[in-house]
Amino acid sequence: MKWIIYTLLFTSCSGLEKAQQAKIRKANEVKDPIVRLSNERYFASTMPRKKEREKYPWEERYVGSFTKITKESFRCRGSSSHLERKVLNSDGLEEILVDCEGLGSHSLPVKEGEEFIYETLIKLLNHVQGINHKRVIITSGYRCPIHNRFCNHTKANASSKHQIGAEVDFYVEGMENEPETVISQLISFYKEDEKSYQQFQKSIKEKNGIEYPIWSNKEISIRINHYKISNDLDNAFSHPYITIDLKFDRQGEEKVEYSWQKANNGYMRY
Repeated sequence: MKWIIYTLLFTSCSGLEKAQQAKIRKANEVKDPIVRLSNERYFASTMPRKKEREKYPWEERYVGSFTKITKESFRCRGSSSHLERKVLNSDGLEEILVDCEGLGSHSLPVKEGEEFIYETLIKLLNHVQGINHKRVIITSGYRCPIHNRFCNHTKANASSKHQIGAEVDFYVEGMENEPETVISQLISFYKEDEKSYQQFQKSIKEKNGIEYPIWSNKEISIRINHYKISNDLDNAFSHPYITIDLKFDRQGEEKVEYSWQKANNGYMRY
């Protein structure tokens, strides 16, 4: 008998509680009707966009898992530890070349009183590093005239844009033998760019029977260098490497050309 009484009491309490919950729910209901504009054909609710988390200060220093490439990555690789070289100059006479002391003896190129490297080169290399999540290895960035000649004393190299911060040699770690893949990624940087910078043309140059593919648009030219005939000491390794040569400065709206003045008086000597 007792269990029947308990059951009835529990059931009545449960029923009162449910009735009270229903009353509260009804009071909280939104009764405003959905109003459509006369020219609306469909109704769709707009989901709030997910807000991207802002990067912490230390994260700004990275692209993927690797340190972001900055102008510091372009420092001259000259060193007093390099042995002197005996070479034949353009007159056929023997000449001894001694390297510079690198960042201990001079700065990067100077523009408006500050060290600089053309920003497009930095953006392109970070673009490649971000896509591949692999480290971009700069083998030769800025070269002072002394180190430039020490690396490659040929007449053609005398006007190298390395000396004015407008040329870079590099490869991607783990993709040493996939230079054309990397070049397609460089070209992808321009897909949403201005039309004048988008249009790439491909040409082929030959040297000692080896082809050198070159891609160029208004702003840059890109070429693959074959290690077998490279006489450049900064790039003395057993795989191809890529060179980006800046032709046009979008910030200054002017052509980028080598000059003796820029190369020899455009940096600070320590």
